[in-house]
Amino acid sequence: MRKDWTPAPKANETKQRIPVWLYPSTLEVVDKLVKQDNCKSRSDYLETAAQFYACLLYTSPSPRDRQKS
Repeated sequence: MRKDWTPAPKANETKQRIPVWLYPSTLEVVDKLVKQDNCKSRSDYLETAAQFYACLLYTSPSPRDRQKS
C-alpha cells in the first residue's frame, strides 16, 4: 500500500486546460452523474473522479502486489 499520496491542494493551484476525448456513451453517463453528484460542471465531476481514482490506486494493494504473496 502506498502512503505518499495526498489530494491536490486545489486552493493553491491553477487548473490547466487539457483536451479530453470521451465516447458519447461515457459522456452521457458523466452528464447524468454530474447532476446526481451535485457537481458544478463536467470539469468538476472529472476532477472529483480523478482524485477518487488516484486515492483508490494509492490506498489499495495492486493486483501485482497480491501475486507476490
